[in-house]
Amino acid sequence: MAGTIVQAFPKRAFDFSQLNGIQQQGNPIAERINVAGWAKCSIVARVHAANIVNGSQFINFEVYRDGYAEEDPGADFKSLLYTVSLVGPVVAPSLVNPVLIPPGFGPFLKILVRASNAAFPTPLTATVSMSLMLRNPD
Repeated sequence: MAGTIVQAFPKRAFDFSQLNGIQQQGNPIAERINVAGWAKCSIVARVHAANIVNGSQFINFEVYRDGYAEEDPGADFKSLLYTVSLVGPVVAPSLVNPVLIPPGFGPFLKILVRASNAAFPTPLTATVSMSLMLRNPD
């Protein structure tokens, strides 16, 4: 099976310690990742460091099908494919089990990070990187 590995985003520190209670914050971290022409896509997330100590804290990495259109670049055409969840307690370093996302995922992907810190004022931080393994049958 022929394939390649694409870096969705490099090692990056996330700090959501300022979130108070049930507040949530979501931000795009990678957009228009070109996956056109590939039949299979697996998500590989690496946790390099983390301070997520209990189950009322989480950091989610949401992977969306991105329907970007040049005719309407300000519109956010997306549909959720998969969520990589870091829910306390999280041990680092660790590899989140690679996940094969469902077929029909292209031609572009978008990744958003979303977090909640119901354990405020407990810190909520993580350093994470993510790759995509793209494959086609021989």
